[in-house]
Amino acid sequence: MRLATKTVKMSYNKTVTNSELDEIKELATDNNRILRKLLGYQRRQFFWFILRWVVVIGLTLGVFYYLEPYLKPLVETYRSLLLL
Repeated sequence: MRLATKTVKMSYNKTVTNSELDEIKELATDNNRILRKLLGYQRRQFFWFILRWVVVIGLTLGVFYYLEPYLKPLVETYRSLLLL
């Protein structure tokens, strides 16, 4: 079975006035400004996201480093109790 294709030809012969071009340019400029603000916001959010995880991981490792001398005897005691 063969599907029929339909071709539609459209003509865009509308003339655009200078005031309409100015309006289009103004809208494009506003859109560009808004999109650049969104991009800046997105970049800042990504930076804070990465910084937050670096701080969380750093604090976790730092706390473990300082608590390791106190935790080591407890872990050894726990292991010796398990072997009984």
